[in-house]
Amino acid sequence: MLSELLTYDRIQIGTSLGAHETCIDAEALALWRSIYGDDVGGNQDIVPPDMISAIVMAAQLELTNPHPDGGLHAGQHYLLHHRPRVGDVLSTTSTPLSKEIRRDRRWVKMKTETRDQNDRLVYETTLTLIWAA
Repeated sequence: MLSELLTYDRIQIGTSLGAHETCIDAEALALWRSIYGDDVGGNQDIVPPDMISAIVMAAQLELTNPHPDGGLHAGQHYLLHHRPRVGDVLSTTSTPLSKEIRRDRRWVKMKTETRDQNDRLVYETTLTLIWAA
C-alpha cells in the first residue's frame, strides 16, 4: 500500500509500484471452481487462467492503493506463460508504462508481471486505465 493517494500527477513512468505476493492454496482454488467450474480437465492442482487474471487484478488494486475513486478499466492484454499449481507463491509487480491526456481524460497504461517462487514468469498484463484524478 502506498503512503499517499496515487493521483495521475504522482504516477511515474517506469518506476515500479512494488510487488504483491499471493499463495495459491487448495481452499481458494476449490472455492473458485465451485463458482466458475473446472476448465483444466479435472487436474485439481492447476490454476485456471481466469483465476490468475483475478489474482493479478487484486494485486494491481493493492499496489495502487490508495487511488482515486471513479477510475475505469478501459482494456487489457494478457499473456499466459504457464499455469501455477497449488502451493506456488506468486509475486506480481506493476509498473506504469505511459500516461497521456486525451479528450480531458487521464489515460494510464500499466504493465504487470507475475512470477512464481522460482522466478519463472507466469503472467504478463498490459492494463489500460482511465485515472479518476
